[in-house]
Parts: sequence; C-alpha cells; structure tokens
Amino acid sequence: MKQLKKLATFLAAATVVTVAGAQEVNNWRNASGEVWKNAFGQCWRNASWTPATAAPGCDGAIAPAAAPAPAPAPAPAAAPAQPPAAASKVTYAADTFFDFDKSVLKAEGKAKLDDL
Repeated sequence: MKQLKKLATFLAAATVVTVAGAQEVNNWRNASGEVWKNAFGQCWRNASWTPATAAPGCDGAIAPAAAPAPAPAPAPAAAPAQPPAAASKVTYAADTFFDFDKSVLKAEGKAKLDDL
C-alpha cells in the first residue's frame, strides 16, 4: 500500500510539473505576474529563455508580422485654379454723396450707389 501511495504521489507531482512547464514563460516577472521591462520597454529574460518560451506581446520572436498597409488611393486631380477677378478702378466725386463736413448720405448719392 505504501508503494501505491508513493506511485500516486509521484504521478500527481509529475502531472503538475508537466502542466506548469507547458505554460512556462522565461521572462522575469514581478509578484503580480507582470513581465519586468527596462526603461526602453525591453523585457528581462532569464537564462532559460528560448523563442518557444517567449512572453506574448513582449518578445519580438513571437510577435506576428504586421500586415502591410494597403496602398493609398491616388489623390483626385485638382481642378484648375480660377483666374483672379479683374479689378477695375471706379472714381466718384465725393461732393455728390455727402454735404461738406457731414456724414449723412445725400439722396443723389444713394441713387448713384444703387446704380452700381
């Protein structure tokens, strides 16, 4: 009976070690289980690290390659620029719009401005 107990204990321990080994990540971790990183964002690895035991999102060996971005669509052809409006010089005698030293527009001045 003692040998059966020893055998059962050995098999249970071997099973636990096998399951723990399958999930092993060989990066240094803090007490909460987060991977330690240096000031440059690089993960700290222990001496047993291999690409097979790399931490997801931490080591470049297992990071999936980013799909190349699709080529941007060609820009639509720009419409030809409109020529600037031609400026024309307009001259009016100021005495027709206002009385001397006044700021009120005369009726004749209003009529001339309406013609514009």
